[in-house]
Amino acid sequence: MTSKIFNAVILVLCVNFGATKMCYWNNFCPYQLFSTKTPYDVVRGDIREYPVPENCEAVSIWALIRHGHRYAKEIEVTSMKAVAELKKDIIASYHSGTSQLCRQDIEDLENWKWLDNFQSSTLSGIGYAELVSLGRRMQEKYPQLLDGSLDDVYIRATNRVRTESSAKAFVTGLTEKTTLSVTVDQPLDKDDVIQPYEYCQRYLDILQNPTTMTDQVNACDNSGKYKAVMANVQRRLGIAHQLTADDVYNLYELCRSSRLWNYGSVLRSPWCAMFSDQDLEVMEFKDDIKRYYKNGYGLEESVGLGSLPLRDLYEKMVASSKGEGKKLVAYFSHKTLTEMVVSAIGLFKDKIKLDGSGMKPNRLWRSSEISCSSSNIIAVLLRCKNFGVETHHVQIFQNEKPTDLCPLQGCTWQEFTELFQNFASANLSFCNNQEHLQTPGSAANIGLKTMAFVLVIVLFLVYNKERLPCFFIENHVK
Repeated sequence: MTSKIFNAVILVLCVNFGATKMCYWNNFCPYQLFSTKTPYDVVRGDIREYPVPENCEAVSIWALIRHGHRYAKEIEVTSMKAVAELKKDIIASYHSGTSQLCRQDIEDLENWKWLDNFQSSTLSGIGYAELVSLGRRMQEKYPQLLDGSLDDVYIRATNRVRTESSAKAFVTGLTEKTTLSVTVDQPLDKDDVIQPYEYCQRYLDILQNPTTMTDQVNACDNSGKYKAVMANVQRRLGIAHQLTADDVYNLYELCRSSRLWNYGSVLRSPWCAMFSDQDLEVMEFKDDIKRYYKNGYGLEESVGLGSLPLRDLYEKMVASSKGEGKKLVAYFSHKTLTEMVVSAIGLFKDKIKLDGSGMKPNRLWRSSEISCSSSNIIAVLLRCKNFGVETHHVQIFQNEKPTDLCPLQGCTWQEFTELFQNFASANLSFCNNQEHLQTPGSAANIGLKTMAFVLVIVLFLVYNKERLPCFFIENHVK
């Protein structure tokens, strides 16, 4: 009830302020989706809200989790510092009367300072809190999985500080109310489960010359929507310096990065005042295009590489169904893998390929949802007993929300097997040649393929009735 009242109050505030001059500082409902820099709490669900089906109990969990929010990379810092030099010009423009920004936003910009006390690419305070909270929710939802021995839990991260820190933060929340002492396993020298792209020369060669991705991003930069954003920002700032497409993107990067610097405070930055909510939607789309053609459906190698973790998921579920697996397996990786796995599994797939020259507002592929900080895919193996018969079901969550892969009560074991057994043969052999990639097939499409096959058989039988034995016709073709 309290949350509903709170949401109603926020809605009223949003509507009321919409009738006055809208400034960034008094916008109580600013746009919150910033592609891969979106905080987890903005888009997540709550796995505690989804009940374990009646007569069932969770016996094993498999999770793939992206690291929590991190500070900007060195290359991003360099670009942001360069564009931050426009601060004096922006303030001067306001005082000379050529700016459209509000006085409070200018005052906030005047008081803004660069944050120097952070280490590039490391886990931020917000990122740490995201993973501790996720661990707590998992512990509250599935306490029975943490009442065994240390051997029942296996957690591994890639060999990056931010993923190892994320894994430790998750463990902190996971074991907070238990006596279990869980440790994070050492990174592997070669980890083709949670970092397969690092060992695929075919993919690495594409990254060296990403022609398709570059063409699509350039198409976005030259589109009417993006040029309108450039014109809007230029007019809003009122500065003499002519902004380039890169300048606008770096201002956007400064907006979405600096708003997350101060953990515990309101997620805002005066640099976001340069953009309207509609502008930010276009900037998000530009990032979606980049991610789509780098690690998503726009690159066939992504599906092949994303199949490797799904092979591990399938193997772990099979082992646990036989009473031989771990109670919890959790891997910590990066947005690259998250996007590849989503593509291999068939989630967030648009019927028509995305095109950088034409923004698609209702697209399914949204990096803010797919690869936000701490984004995850969680599979829960359930042991169920009905009328004395024991069966297994599997629930699959993405960012703690149910997916289209399985109903909330879980896929039956047969359905799960049909969806995932094709991934059991996944490997990196395709990385050594340039032939068309033969992938295991996305889980979401396997059921459709089966239906199509059955339909072909039925049509064949119908149109060949006279040639078939009578007993077959009578029993199968009515």
